[in-house]
Amino acid sequence: MRIVLFSGTTEGRQLAQALAEAGALVTVCVATAYGQELQGYAPGISVHTGRLDEAGMGRVLEGAALCVDATHPYAAQVTAQLRKVCQEMGVPYRRLLREGSTLPAGSVCVDSAAEAAAYLKNTSGNVLLTTGTKELGAFASLGVQRLYPRVLPMEESLQACEALGVPRRNILAMQGPFSQELNTAILRQYQIKWLVTKDGGEQGGFDEKAAAAESVGAVLVVLRRPVDSGEPYGALLSYCKMLLADETGRLGEQAGQMPVYLAAMGGGTPETLTAECTRALQAADCILGAKRLLANLPEACTQNRVEAITSDALLAGLQRARQGGAKLAVVCYSGDTGFYSGARTLLPALAAQGFSGKVLPGVSSVQLLAARLGRPWQDWALVSAHGVDCDPVAAVSQGKPVCFLTGGALGPGQLCASLTAEGLGDLPVTVGENLSGREERLTTGTAAMLASQPFAPLSVLLVEAPDVQPRRTPGLPDEAFVRGAVPMTKQEVRAVALAKLAVGPEDILWDVGAGTGSVSVELALAANRGQVYAIEDKAKAWALIRKNRETFHVWNLRLVEGRAPEVLEGLPAPDGVFIGGSGGKLPAIVEAALAANPGVRLCISAIALETVNVAVQALTDHGITPQVTQLAVSRSREAGRMHLMMANNPVFLIAGCRDD
Repeated sequence: MRIVLFSGTTEGRQLAQALAEAGALVTVCVATAYGQELQGYAPGISVHTGRLDEAGMGRVLEGAALCVDATHPYAAQVTAQLRKVCQEMGVPYRRLLREGSTLPAGSVCVDSAAEAAAYLKNTSGNVLLTTGTKELGAFASLGVQRLYPRVLPMEESLQACEALGVPRRNILAMQGPFSQELNTAILRQYQIKWLVTKDGGEQGGFDEKAAAAESVGAVLVVLRRPVDSGEPYGALLSYCKMLLADETGRLGEQAGQMPVYLAAMGGGTPETLTAECTRALQAADCILGAKRLLANLPEACTQNRVEAITSDALLAGLQRARQGGAKLAVVCYSGDTGFYSGARTLLPALAAQGFSGKVLPGVSSVQLLAARLGRPWQDWALVSAHGVDCDPVAAVSQGKPVCFLTGGALGPGQLCASLTAEGLGDLPVTVGENLSGREERLTTGTAAMLASQPFAPLSVLLVEAPDVQPRRTPGLPDEAFVRGAVPMTKQEVRAVALAKLAVGPEDILWDVGAGTGSVSVELALAANRGQVYAIEDKAKAWALIRKNRETFHVWNLRLVEGRAPEVLEGLPAPDGVFIGGSGGKLPAIVEAALAANPGVRLCISAIALETVNVAVQALTDHGITPQVTQLAVSRSREAGRMHLMMANNPVFLIAGCRDD
């Protein structure tokens, strides 16, 4: 819908913005470049600059669905022309009219600038003129030395003052709004006895002028408003929204669809609703959503409300609404429609059923929590534990604060218990319950303190970042690890092994025969949002693995004590498996890995040729073409003044995958 708005007032600019946000295409007409500057540009708003005669008004109004006259209450001539042109063209016309002010006792009321000048002719004392440049000439007979015109800071305003002969020291070129304090200061500075003003209402700063005049003993001389009729801002805005809603419904009917808005309700209360969502709800013929949301709708919403949550139930309710003649339906979601919301699955279903869907965003629970804490949230990791599996340890291993959207079996207490069990019980945490509701509560503590405590179903959990190892390419120095007497895979071999496994950030990985855990640590650093299981049967290695886990802060690494393949049963299906030691059970370990995930990526390290033969045969038996890589690494060593290359034992990596 295209609306032409003749403006030049504060409320006109505000109305243009509100209409554009509601979906209208607004053409704003202002008389001067200064008015254009004040209006500015925004999506949905175009500005026409320049004074228009009746023919020009007609050209601008062509194709308009509505003309809104938001010109100054004293612009009687423009208003009369607009009414005439709109009547001739058949364009609906509405007048935005400021409410008048209550004049203080002792005010002098006149019908025109000429009458004000006639009254002041028989007085003495300085006169502050706040009626604009058009009326300046009427006051010339008073003597320009008495006149202090307050005008807009525009070249044409200054020229009008100079043409009248007003001394430059008397010209006050300023842009409002003007506070009472500023008005008072001006009156005192220039020893003003008479303040000439129009009844500009609250938006025009009349009350501030009147209070300032009273405080210094100046007399108000008020030009009465021209007789006019119109409606206040709120009523006119509601009327325009109704027209926009009707047009939306008609467009939907023409396309064989009923428009459906997917509206985010923030915290589930009217206070956290956006203006856009409020307008949609108030314009809807049918509103669907959870019982809690339907009970907290803003005022003036339809009573045709359908309790539904699942996509199937919502579609059934929308079909009934369409059959019942509804022109616009709104589906309510808590939080934001773009943050783990059911809107994602409903949108394609709407299109398949012949509905046109539009998403209206809102305030998420993450934003509400951040606001309560007075913190920015752009550096938080956002994770949903609402009715889905979630590994909180892997989530916090990214090294940044994590905000969990909780619900179902995984509430804040259960998540904190999982963190505590993995050695992260000292992490500071905050739980926000029923944010923006009457039962809102914030609880802070450590993960250990809040573990397994009960919290409201509508809760979010913020876990502060633990210490993590800085990201780097695979191949940490050997000396960085705690070794003891347990064999360790060397730096170069680890780097190539991770390349063979093509580790992804969310992978689940097994390290069978983990030894010191050096490969496990590298895997956990590469899959920082995944899970790594270090399988080791030698008790003397367990403490080393735990120590290296703590040293490198790889909290997503879990030690599995026992002998493979027996302990592999029940572990999560792996994306990749590194086998550094098999205890003579290599074929069975390969078989167990493939049973858990037929598409698993395998990498086996070997030193003895016999082990290479067993590994090649184990992969071949399962239809995998093995790729064998020999690594012959030599490192330099000082020998007096010389450096000699000292060779390590050759290492073979046997890799393969059924997808290769």
